[in-house]
Amino acid sequence: RSPEIAPLFAELSRKFGNQPVLFVTLDITDDQRFKEAERMATALGIESVLQQPFESGMLKLIDRRQEAALAVAGAPIHM
Repeated sequence: RSPEIAPLFAELSRKFGNQPVLFVTLDITDDQRFKEAERMATALGIESVLQQPFESGMLKLIDRRQEAALAVAGAPIHM
């Protein structure tokens, strides 16, 4: 976790602490990593999430049943 999104994880832990939550990183920084992210998203049944706009450093809370973003946070991280 980067320092920029640590407070968001703390808030999500408080809000969803009693529910089953899975945090997954889908790295899309290059073609190879995007392909790996596609495989992971497909395995989790959230492949449509990768068709939505993303920026580096973005965090999305996804409802897997609806394949919809419940929350989006994080400013792009420039390295």
